[in-house]
Amino acid sequence: MEELQLEDPEAFMNFLRLDMATFHELLARAILDVMEAKVMKTPIEPQDWLQVAEQFQGRLQFPHVLGALDGNYKGFCSIVVMGLVDADYKFLWIQVGDVGSSSDSQIWNHCALHQSIQQGILGIPDAEPLPFDDVDIPYYIIADYAFAIKSWLMKPFSRQGLAHDELVFNYRLSRARCMVENAFWLLANRFRCLLSTLQVKVATASLIVRTCVVLHDVMILDKEDVNHNLVPGARRDTAKLEDMNHTGVTVTQ
Repeated sequence: MEELQLEDPEAFMNFLRLDMATFHELLARAILDVMEAKVMKTPIEPQDWLQVAEQFQGRLQFPHVLGALDGNYKGFCSIVVMGLVDADYKFLWIQVGDVGSSSDSQIWNHCALHQSIQQGILGIPDAEPLPFDDVDIPYYIIADYAFAIKSWLMKPFSRQGLAHDELVFNYRLSRARCMVENAFWLLANRFRCLLSTLQVKVATASLIVRTCVVLHDVMILDKEDVNHNLVPGARRDTAKLEDMNHTGVTVTQ
């Protein structure tokens, strides 16, 4: 199929009775229909959130983290991709399609994930003491200065003249928050169409981005060895994918 598309686009179109753009859009929709709900699942139970927190604690020595949050866009004729990422660079949630002129805080304050957390329907774990302490501390998402601090959202100290322990805290938080920035970098470099202008409508661009994110998460679940061969990841079983066989983006309209 791929060889036919490359060697003889007209024969490819006659074979499918579809133009190439329509074929790719249908393929993207099929990937999302089959895989999106199974691969990119936002936790809704306390035990699932606790697994995310254990990842951040074990890998980055930052406790009680339920995910790293950020938005990504190019700043001109663009749409924003906002994502929540775990410590394995896997997207737990995304929102795609807000205009590039919108700030991260504007998008976040009106998105479904924010509303669900506010309403207490996402199964966020109850507050518990940090390691070697006896004071209950809430579990939280980590983000940058653009977001408003909440009991469930942590951001760096922003004032001048920080004390040593506050500087250490900022360093640790920034180090953990880099998971979402690195995830966007991996996403764009795996699917390099996201680094250029997409000559499609906004709705189609959003579809392309969502598909790329789902495939990115599949690659996280299925690791690659040093020879770039696919090795099924340990988390594939927990995602129940055994039956899978049955970034800011610039657009032009």
